Amino acid sequence: MIEYLCTSDFIRSINNLTRKPKYQYNSCIKDIKDELKEKNITQIIDSAFLLYQNMELHVLKIRIKKSEQRVGKSGGYRLIAAANNKTNRIAFLQIYPKTGRFKKEDFDKDDELDKHLETLQKEIETNSIMKFNLSDVELGDFI
Repeated sequence: MIEYLCTSDFIRSINNLTRKPKYQYNSCIKDIKDELKEKNITQIIDSAFLLYQNMELHVLKIRIKKSEQRVGKSGGYRLIAAANNKTNRIAFLQIYPKTGRFKKEDFDKDDELDKHLETLQKEIETNSIMKFNLSDVELGDFI
């Protein structure tokens, strides 16, 4: 079973997206669950865009379908995650939409990746990283 973790950066990005229902990002948590729930870690790594790899660590850009507007994966979300197939863990680093008010064209690997990986390492070392259980997590868990 995969252990899912969330950094504070990811939690901040989820809170920004879901705080106002009128922007239609409330399905974000459900959409993540729907995308990942039936997959093992190898399937997730193989189906994502690889941003960076170092030994067992794979930093991925995962396309998430946005169910509220039926725009498919191309107009959905991008979930930036670090996967370690040796420990069977995936840490969510950031999520952003490709459309709407908070849209972001692309993840700036050069500017953002190091910052997110530093946050991940620090939060693992200080045991302050949050666990994300796909079966029972709800929007209220992040707000």
